[in-house]
Amino acid sequence: ITMGENLFEKGNYRKAFKVFDDVLKTAEENSLQEFVSDVYVYRAKCNLRLNQKNDACKDLEKAIQFNIPEAFILAQENCPSLFTLEMETKLNSNLGSTYFWNKEYEKAILYFKGLIEIRIVQVIQFILF
Repeated sequence: ITMGENLFEKGNYRKAFKVFDDVLKTAEENSLQEFVSDVYVYRAKCNLRLNQKNDACKDLEKAIQFNIPEAFILAQENCPSLFTLEMETKLNSNLGSTYFWNKEYEKAILYFKGLIEIRIVQVIQFILF
């Protein structure tokens, strides 16, 4: 993964993607889930830099299944069709919890407030429909 990160930082996005792709195949073959989740995010970032938005969104969709906060954020910014109310709920919950456990209470509060706002929207939708 480090080699791919270095290539990405140098702007060699195609080469970095190839490295991440190889890492992904190896990780999946050996059931190394902790690498699989990260590699999907790295591949998505490469694809975004290469203007391959559809491919990036496919990788982000997979990364989201692993509850990777960065994947939620990238999806929110780049893949509106992926970013549903359910995804927004997961994002706010995950980031709120992460900030809470890191004792960054101000940031945690912002994301937990987002959960409340989502719940209000869900209740209103239920009442109206």
